[in-house]
Amino acid sequence: MPDPGDAELSVLDALHELVDVSQALGLHAPSPTEREQVHAKLEALREHLARARVRTGTPATLHDQLHRRVEALVRLLAEQPHSIERWREARASLVECYEELRGSLRSRPGFDHGGRRRIKPHNLRRTLFHAGSGIAWAFAYEVWLERWQMLLALVAFLVLFVTDDVMRRWFPDRRGRFAVTVFQLLSRPSESAKIASSTWYTAGMLVGVLVLPSHAFLLGLLVLALADPAAALVGRRFGRHKLYRDKSMIGTATFFVVAMAIAMVLLAMRVPGLGPQARLGTAALIALAGTIAELLGDHLQDNASILLATGITAALLL
Repeated sequence: MPDPGDAELSVLDALHELVDVSQALGLHAPSPTEREQVHAKLEALREHLARARVRTGTPATLHDQLHRRVEALVRLLAEQPHSIERWREARASLVECYEELRGSLRSRPGFDHGGRRRIKPHNLRRTLFHAGSGIAWAFAYEVWLERWQMLLALVAFLVLFVTDDVMRRWFPDRRGRFAVTVFQLLSRPSESAKIASSTWYTAGMLVGVLVLPSHAFLLGLLVLALADPAAALVGRRFGRHKLYRDKSMIGTATFFVVAMAIAMVLLAMRVPGLGPQARLGTAALIALAGTIAELLGDHLQDNASILLATGITAALLL
């Protein structure tokens, strides 16, 4: 006989997915593809709720509440015109249900909740893509592309991303399924009504190629591609003590360590005549510049500022 707790964990996961995809509807009118995605998540949650068994220790009223909210969201999704404010309120109520159900499961002695954590604006697939794309660009520039070819490629991508920013903001109904899928892979739902992080990422690379020597650009790009995601992953998992706003001490320390390691490796490869102490000091200053840019990510767009801060520092020191 299947464990009733497994069904409740399925409800928890389906609820988390619904909260994630519905965030965009609290920011702008949905495209047809976004509407279909939210509807699919609602149907999935409906099915999991129907299969879930109410166990001792889990409030039956919570399941009833979720049923009512799912039905209300189905009606809200069909309403025209789209109400951003009502979707924000609806999503907030879903988050409350998620946290209540998660807390109920965690409180059961011996129950394995699978490490489900609080809802946070985090997407592992997006983080891995962030790292992989940076490494790919760095490899292409180092091995295949001349400077003018790199500039041409970056301009082409920047035009595509800016066009999607405009379409997403003012013409959401005209965006195709491919554009919606790519945006979800590259950017956060909270960026639906503003310039996407992928646009800033590409713009930062374009400026970097224009103004920096190749060794400084590659160093800045790899710090952005590897240290930033590493800090995010560690900070979200272990960051209990805040250093500045939502930046944790351990996440910031992780950024500095990874950035310094990258700088040490590249300095050894590109500047072999640099002594050990000079290499260590130079790497520390480069990592510090990137760490400051990462800390100030709320004020500056860190997808561009990290690359430029580390790259400019490297160019000045070498």
